[in-house]
Amino acid sequence: MNVIPTGVSLNTYSGDVDDFLAMPFQQLVDEVAAGTLPIRLGKAFGLGGIVDTHRTREQNAAGGKIVVVNKVG
Repeated sequence: MNVIPTGVSLNTYSGDVDDFLAMPFQQLVDEVAAGTLPIRLGKAFGLGGIVDTHRTREQNAAGGKIVVVNKVG
């Protein structure tokens, strides 16, 4: 445990197949469709900022999910 850096989360799953299959999948689909699913977005980068994207990830400084957007046109 001493090798896990500060600010990094360690997640485990101790359930079994029945627990996993009981996941409320339709509820997740409905929340995505309604735009109400709580997703913590940390930072968004353009494809040109890919170096900064990697630096942010390596420093555990995102504060949520990292998104890389490739805008065409």
